[in-house]
Amino acid sequence: MLGGEPSHASWAELPPGWLRYGSAVVLTIAVTFVAMQWNEATRHPYLVEWPAVIGAAWFGGLGPGLIASLLSTAAIAFFWIEPVRSLRVAHTGDVIGLVLYAVCAVVITLLIADLHRARAEERRLRRSRETVLGIVAHDLRNPLGTITMASWLLRRNPADLPRRLDVVDRATKRMDRLIRDLLDASKLDNDVPLAVVLADEDLASVVGEAVASVTPDATARSIRIVVDLPPGLRVRCDGERMLQAIGNLLGNAVKFTPEAGRIAVRAVADEAFVRVEISDTGPGIKPAQQAKIFERHWAGGAGSSGAGLGLFITRGIIHAHGGRIWLHSAPGHGSTFFLTIPAAAQTESQPHGADVDRLRLS
Repeated sequence: MLGGEPSHASWAELPPGWLRYGSAVVLTIAVTFVAMQWNEATRHPYLVEWPAVIGAAWFGGLGPGLIASLLSTAAIAFFWIEPVRSLRVAHTGDVIGLVLYAVCAVVITLLIADLHRARAEERRLRRSRETVLGIVAHDLRNPLGTITMASWLLRRNPADLPRRLDVVDRATKRMDRLIRDLLDASKLDNDVPLAVVLADEDLASVVGEAVASVTPDATARSIRIVVDLPPGLRVRCDGERMLQAIGNLLGNAVKFTPEAGRIAVRAVADEAFVRVEISDTGPGIKPAQQAKIFERHWAGGAGSSGAGLGLFITRGIIHAHGGRIWLHSAPGHGSTFFLTIPAAAQTESQPHGADVDRLRLS
């Protein structure tokens, strides 16, 4: 919150910055004028300006609060500290008093700003929770409707049991996947790393299973998926978790790649890690969105569906393995996601890329 900008959402409705700063100046002058009419002010010079500091910080933000702190300190020195009508201070005790007042005023301003930040974060989390609950309710309603319809049709035609059971199985798996995503997101929100059970895995098998999971959607839209992996490439990972991570990235690529597009999966050994690249021919991601793409509930902008947990959880999975994930994208030129996985020869998950700038979660 540098430069005195509002620290919570409701402050966006306040007047422009120049008006807020101007109001802080006017408020300080008004409080000083009123205090000058108070005979007791000379006996309590360090109390008379507090309304200006608190009011400016509460209604204007950090910057106006700091301006009021500076001006009120100067007003106390000018009007009530000997010699009056001068910014010179004759006694050491008064210098100490002014310094302490200024420090306390700044601290109070910062505390008010932190209070507003906490309130804003609470409101943001509440809105986010309400949003995701609405999305989850919608996403769960679809498979539940599918199960209900399959049950009804099965009662009408018991001979159709195998096909209806297959429909029910797919619907329950979808519900289970959504519930597990919510549990994983809850852990990551509380800074609890996801649990992984490491073992040597054949990368081609993991990627092949992930590709198979998105092939029906890709085929329906004539999207071609090309896999180019060196033979015998093995990684040290939790196979189920890594399948989830790569599947999320492939599912996202299929979701945003236009019909007749192309998705490529490549891998290369990179010292103690294996780097996996997943590229698509989609519309790309705007630079402003790239900084938020791994945040919770990011869903690709307006018109996108889903709870927006996939990339958030994917990053948590990769970090739990000691790897890192990043992307390169340009609007109109597709996107490439990069992730690193420990190579099978490595028996311990070492922190990787800690000194490299990473996209943060807000």
